[in-house]
Amino acid sequence: MTRRTSYDEQFEEASVQPPTARRRPRERVLHYLDAEFDRPELKSGSRLPTVRQLASHLNVSSATVASVFRELARQRRIRTAIGNGTFLIANPKQSQAATFRIALNLPVVDLSPSAAWGGRMMQEIMQAAARNPRSVMIMPLEHGTLAPETLAQELIEERSEVDALILLPAATPRSEKARAAYELDGKPVVFINPPAANATSNFVSADFFGACRKLGQTWKETGRQRVVFLSIPLKDSVSAQLECFGLMMGFDASDRRGTVFDTIPARSVVEAEGYRALAEYLDQRGARPDAVFCSGDHLAFGALRALREHGFDVPGQVSVVGATGSDLAGTSCPQLTRLAQPFRALSEAAVGMVCERIEQKGVALPGRILATPFIGGATTRLQENEHLNIRS
Repeated sequence: MTRRTSYDEQFEEASVQPPTARRRPRERVLHYLDAEFDRPELKSGSRLPTVRQLASHLNVSSATVASVFRELARQRRIRTAIGNGTFLIANPKQSQAATFRIALNLPVVDLSPSAAWGGRMMQEIMQAAARNPRSVMIMPLEHGTLAPETLAQELIEERSEVDALILLPAATPRSEKARAAYELDGKPVVFINPPAANATSNFVSADFFGACRKLGQTWKETGRQRVVFLSIPLKDSVSAQLECFGLMMGFDASDRRGTVFDTIPARSVVEAEGYRALAEYLDQRGARPDAVFCSGDHLAFGALRALREHGFDVPGQVSVVGATGSDLAGTSCPQLTRLAQPFRALSEAAVGMVCERIEQKGVALPGRILATPFIGGATTRLQENEHLNIRS
């Protein structure tokens, strides 16, 4: 038996008795659609016939059908996506009865800095699901110790138990493999952070590019000359790519003589690796950076230690900025200057977007990039903090 994937396919196959001649054209359209909306197999997000199809089928003008569609849109019974078609919106009573089961792939088992970030995000997503007016069940896959390929396979196998997936992407084929398997099975995917630097849909993200561009401009305007970007390899992180591109564009080393923009690869995001990578840079190149951006807060802790051991004053001689937005209470530098990732807003947006994609049968939705300020201020100079709107 062939699986029907859209309402317009069912419309073409249906054999419907013509409406009675006594009804006016507008009434015929409304009567037909009212009857069709009550069909049990017609669910929220089903694609409706086109204006031309309905006009031909009911022997009325296209203008009449278009007028009815506008009225139904005002009543929030249908929605039109330009270029994609017209779709049914669920009856509110039906929406309340349904429970959306959403898989989640955040790392929450091990004690690494990335798992701490994932634990915070998972907590916020759980709370966002509880606040959502729909019935939403979050089903996290605990995988802190799983190999990447094993994780991808477990995510794929889990899709039969859920309606959708919230996915933290990695810039690797395994992320695409999981996404493709879910979408092919009619299970929408929403990413936290873009799956690619040029992505335009189905994700929510902090504004890595915009925030780092502002930071680069700040360092340029306040006289910093040698900027270092310390990060895991860019091929492994889209957010790091966006941070690097934004910082480079804002700083624009090619615009001034004597300015340098260096990148240093780290093997992981732990403090020891930040220390090792920057200490080697200082020893081997004999370089004297005056600004260091780290793609993780714990990398920044390591960079701070390396700088101080080499006799640099922070922030007088060198500014240091992190990017994870972690709660650093109880750490060696709780007021580290860093991006303040909007965890609550990201979670609200991710849960809302994935529910809407379920309701609209997988229709792609524009990506959302959320404002991302800086916080802390202890590892950047007062003038820089003023430019970055960091309040002490």
